[in-house]
This record gives sequence, C-alpha cells and structure tokens, in this order.
Amino acid sequence: MAKTLIDKTAAADQLVAARAQLWRTLHTARRELAPAQLTRRASDRAKAELSAQVKARPVASGLIAAGVVALLLRKPLAGLARHFLRTK
Repeated sequence: MAKTLIDKTAAADQLVAARAQLWRTLHTARRELAPAQLTRRASDRAKAELSAQVKARPVASGLIAAGVVALLLRKPLAGLARHFLRTK
C-alpha cells in the first residue's frame, strides 16, 4: 500500500512539474512570437543587412540615395528650376 501511495505522490509531483514547464514554455513562446518582437527582429536584421551592403558598395549606395532624394523632390526641384529660368 505504501508503495502505491509513494507512486501516486511521485506521479502528482511529476504532473505539477510538467505543468509548470508547459506554462514556462508557453510564456516564452508567446513573448518570442509576439508581433512586436517579430517586427523588431526583422527590422534589426534588415538594418544590419543594409549597413553591410552600404559598407560594401559606398559609391553605389550614395548614387541610389541621391536618386531617391531626387525622385522624392522632383516637383519642388522642377519648380525651383522654372523659377530660376524665368528670372534670367
């Protein structure tokens, strides 16, 4: 009789330990798979990759950046050019 009582107690202790481990695992998974955490990780990876590419090809990166700026500012730059051409 004593052996089965010990076995039941040990089994109950194992069940409590397994349940606690499951909750810890679920908490860790919930924290690591949160959208904000995934976004932050992807953003950090993209920044690191971009930084490596810029360091590897600084001239090409500068030309691309200048092209993007010119594209974004094309209307104001065109207006400024028209203004200067009219005044002369």
